[in-house]
Amino acid sequence: MVAVVATIGSVILFQALNGINDFNYYLSFLTGSKNSLHENVVIEHVRFTPDDNILDIWVRNTGTVQLEISKITVVRMDTQELLLTDNPNTIISLSSVEDITTPAIEIDSLNPGAHWEDDASYLTSYRISVTTSLGNTFDTTATPFNS
Repeated sequence: MVAVVATIGSVILFQALNGINDFNYYLSFLTGSKNSLHENVVIEHVRFTPDDNILDIWVRNTGTVQLEISKITVVRMDTQELLLTDNPNTIISLSSVEDITTPAIEIDSLNPGAHWEDDASYLTSYRISVTTSLGNTFDTTATPFNS
């Protein structure tokens, strides 16, 4: 009796495992590449260059795949004004840090020629977003000179 139950049980278990394997195989065609799940970025440091309104952004790849930074955006938080959209197309290999320098930014559209150290800019927060070529976005909030 035990031999019959064990035989039937192992046949049922074998069929169930094959069914699960087939389901996962067909599901892999629907989900596509999973590299975007393995991307992870840490924005380690943001430097506001005082004289020329340039940002230096240090980005570390902490994921498991090489990634490409396809877009950087900077938004002034108090006015929600989009200050910069840049496409650096910078490739960052595994476990490395890359310094991305932005072009000069027009900080205040109402006050051309404003600098980071001006009172209106100095006391404002800026949201910096980094987008990869696979569409993942990572962001941080920074203020000039850690004010």
